[in-house]
Amino acid sequence: MSFRSEFAEISILIPGYSVEDLPTDLAEAEAASLWNAVACAWHPRLLAQSSSLPLLRQAESQYGYPGRRVIFVPTPSESWMPHEWRNVFRDQDHVIIDSCTDRNQWLAAIESSTPAPVSIDPAEPTAARALRDPILVPDFLAFGTVALQLQLLSRRRHHFIDPDQILLARELRAAATAALLHDEPLARQHLSTAFEHLREIREQIYPQKCVLLDLCLPGESDPPENLVSTLNSTTPINLLISGRELRHIASSSPAAADLIRSASDSGLLCLLSGHEIETRTSLGSMAALCSDIQHCRDNFLEILGQPPRHWARRRFGLTASLPTVLQLFGFESALHVALDDGLYPDRERSQFDWQAPDGSIIPAASRIPLAIDSAAGFQKFADRFNESMQEDPVAALFLARLPQLRSPWLDDLKIASGWAPVLGEFVTLDSLARSAEGSRLAESHDHAEYVSPALIQSSVLKSEPPVSGPATLRKLQQSLEDLHSLAAIAAIIRTNTSPASPDTTLQHLEQQLADLELQHLDINSSIPAKLPALEAAASSIEAAAKNLGRALAETLSHRIPSENTAANSLLLLNPLPFPRLHHLQWPAGWQPPASDKAIEAAQCTNQTCRLLVQLPPGGFLWLRESSP
Repeated sequence: MSFRSEFAEISILIPGYSVEDLPTDLAEAEAASLWNAVACAWHPRLLAQSSSLPLLRQAESQYGYPGRRVIFVPTPSESWMPHEWRNVFRDQDHVIIDSCTDRNQWLAAIESSTPAPVSIDPAEPTAARALRDPILVPDFLAFGTVALQLQLLSRRRHHFIDPDQILLARELRAAATAALLHDEPLARQHLSTAFEHLREIREQIYPQKCVLLDLCLPGESDPPENLVSTLNSTTPINLLISGRELRHIASSSPAAADLIRSASDSGLLCLLSGHEIETRTSLGSMAALCSDIQHCRDNFLEILGQPPRHWARRRFGLTASLPTVLQLFGFESALHVALDDGLYPDRERSQFDWQAPDGSIIPAASRIPLAIDSAAGFQKFADRFNESMQEDPVAALFLARLPQLRSPWLDDLKIASGWAPVLGEFVTLDSLARSAEGSRLAESHDHAEYVSPALIQSSVLKSEPPVSGPATLRKLQQSLEDLHSLAAIAAIIRTNTSPASPDTTLQHLEQQLADLELQHLDINSSIPAKLPALEAAASSIEAAAKNLGRALAETLSHRIPSENTAANSLLLLNPLPFPRLHHLQWPAGWQPPASDKAIEAAQCTNQTCRLLVQLPPGGFLWLRESSP
């Protein structure tokens, strides 16, 4: 069966003179209206009744086109239209579809504005002509989306190659007819031929491999249920998630955690992680960074049975020496991108070898993701993809989005990739890193090239005292690191009667410090509202650390072999892994200190005695008073 041609052409009026002039700087609503109009013009109901495929026409064109037309008028094109253009088109008996933004509005307008297809076979009974809604409609719309993006890409690549219109018209009209008749095998056969032809055109424009990466960025407070529909996808997904978020998902939604585990094991899900919480690494110590990464690894091993292998984070946390740390913890690649703010070497590469000052290397990707859930971002798709094709051995485009999609562009690309890799196949970061083996170039950067936005953000957002806030956190971090060192020294000195280990208390204090860090980063409350709580929490951690420090010092004094003596003595502990000079005042009322080679200098008067002593690395020094 075939259908009568009701229209000579399907026209899409664009705000420009040709596809080369198609704007890429439209506002969100205008861009959505334009791109949804382009996709919906390929509706099978229209293709089955049109003598030609959809064509882009400049918005001013009203005359010189024979026959009856279906005319799509996106919102940004209306300002280009001459006066009383609606009356002119109606007088010419054209079907006008306009004043729509999202896809459902365009589809509803097509349903209400265009006539139902009518068979040209007079032997068909009237009842047989009352067709149901066509099948595979999303596939036809996806074809329209990628067809225009491919056309734009050919212009950006300076290869003015267009598909064979005769072939596409034949195949798509046959596919549309089969879709209206619900003959799915036949419709798929013709659609497959059409998509394969687009793939052949792309390979003439860019014959190398090109890939797309679906990068899901859930919010820190998003419920785990939002991830379920995302993880049920049949195409590869890259999910950025911290260790703390993974633990929250495992405790609140075991089903979601099981889905993450199974999708990761199957290779359809690549987890990008590395941190328990995303602390500001440039304002903290190396030990705090390593401790945070270790906590994240422990959570991944406990919940998923495997450690994180690909490093990424939302907040700025890039440093020149980071590859050394990531290589130490066994990471296989990294995302060298700041997703919030800050200054860093932002030359974009799909893959390169990120080299630290000490020579450590880790594969990394520095392509800034494209906001695929935004029509304003999607209109720049061809430009961004062309940049990668010009500079990368494997052209790649990262498509960033939230778990709950609000626009159809990503679905269009995924549907199209299921037919043929017209604009590339969807892969994980793991696959991209493996495919670029042997073709990456090494890049090394200085520490001065990485500038954290923490000071500016806290000053503008009023989330914490800009200077004293991070300084307080840094001081508390150092206190806990000192306690870890003292606990390690105490563990090295073995005795038959060892007191209880302080590990549990230290872990509790680290958790409290992590919670305090998150309060500092919380932008939903201002400094005056939360300053008392921040100060109280910091004071509590500091007091607990001092108590634990005294307990550890007491433990060490009992573990160090000594003899009973009537002389007073002073135990000095150095928790740092390097020797250092320390100035101290000898306790009043004691005899002067006994001679010791660790005493570099001494100044004693009748009232006081001041010493400058050399402390051993990660060890202790015991000074005693001289005999009277």
